[in-house]
Amino acid sequence: MKTYLSIILTVAMLNFVSCTKDEETKTTTSKGVVSFKVNNTDWNSSGYDDLLILESDSLFGVSASFENDILSLSAMRKSDTSGFGFELVLTPNRTGTYNGSNTTGSSEYVLYSPKLNQNTILTLLSSYNITYSVIITKLDLTNKLVSGVFTINQLDPSKMNPLGEFKITDGSFTDVKLIVN
Repeated sequence: MKTYLSIILTVAMLNFVSCTKDEETKTTTSKGVVSFKVNNTDWNSSGYDDLLILESDSLFGVSASFENDILSLSAMRKSDTSGFGFELVLTPNRTGTYNGSNTTGSSEYVLYSPKLNQNTILTLLSSYNITYSVIITKLDLTNKLVSGVFTINQLDPSKMNPLGEFKITDGSFTDVKLIVN
């Protein structure tokens, strides 16, 4: 339970600290925007300067931070308050491929949520089998930018959850502004 709360707070805090530009675009090369396909449907985050109100909190569309070799990134879409986020412990090389699964007690996670609220996030984290691959292609600490690509599979083993299952493909984030601590 502590891990789930930590993840929710990390996503909320990242969005609160950073900001992005307000554009939803269909290209996967737009700078500062996160884009992917959810079950073959395009998904594009809100942008740098887009302020979103979610459960009485003011949050920003895309944010990323790097501290103590932990890279965190979160993205939201204003039109339906869906979102994506990850927190990864990077290797000394920092760029490269990070494959894994969300497991209870792990300090790493990757997650897509059709609604960014506590109940949905807790359901996904506690009931779903989530596997992922994230490739960090650029971590520029001088210019404070991060880029990469990703895929996620979020499967409901019971096949009874009303949220359904989610296959995330063609994921990318390009030159997302990075807060470096």
